[in-house]
Amino acid sequence: FPAARLAEAVVERERGMPTLLARGLAAPHARIDELRDFVLIFARSDAGIAVQGHEDRAHLLFILLTPTRDPRVQLRLLARVAGLLDSEYVVDRLREAESPAQVLEVLRAADPGALG
Repeated sequence: FPAARLAEAVVERERGMPTLLARGLAAPHARIDELRDFVLIFARSDAGIAVQGHEDRAHLLFILLTPTRDPRVQLRLLARVAGLLDSEYVVDRLREAESPAQVLEVLRAADPGALG
């Protein structure tokens, strides 16, 4: 599946309703017809990414791509991400993580059943 198509779907969705949560956290998401399973991407930007209609910038992003055929998957993932990001400790650890392995370690410690 072309990465450009995925990025386009997320950007299009964000234009309609930006998903900046709070404290520089965002959960941009999109539903994709061709997906068979969900994709969760973590990204961090020290400089921050401008969010339309907000003065704050997004620094930590959980980008969710889910199959169109099952909208409940997206809602469950958004709820789980919001729960993780409700913890200042988890957010601080994600900001400090220096590798993908450390990001996974933080997420597994915060929600042991989430990543298997």
